[in-house]
Amino acid sequence: MNDFFNFNRFLKVFNYDFKNNISNFGLSALLLSLGPVFCYVIVSLMSFLLAHYSWMGGPALGARLGCFTAISICFVLMFPSKVYGYLTDKKAGSSYIMLPASSFEKFLSMILSVLIIFPAFYFLVYFGMDYLICLI
Repeated sequence: MNDFFNFNRFLKVFNYDFKNNISNFGLSALLLSLGPVFCYVIVSLMSFLLAHYSWMGGPALGARLGCFTAISICFVLMFPSKVYGYLTDKKAGSSYIMLPASSFEKFLSMILSVLIIFPAFYFLVYFGMDYLICLI
């Protein structure tokens, strides 16, 4: 059982993986999460310029949903390739394979990062910013 899953070894692999993921995709995830701000600025500036310099409100629900869909598609397409795309590289992929951990521990670390941690961060920041903009 110790060769299959060791919690201390898993924590070390997960910590290593998480730090690499932050360095590879942290800024991109933050910028994508701030999408409601960019959407609000663009819609507000366009409505200000096209409505003869009178201030209209922010984007409507349909525009916010379209912005969320477009940014989420970008997140889904960019994240796995940018974070784990180096595994197909000969040198970097070999060094990742040689980490002293079982395949299950590496797989579990990837699954936690790709399916739980980064998407949760993205959704929390995105919807938090959308909520703040709607309050304004």
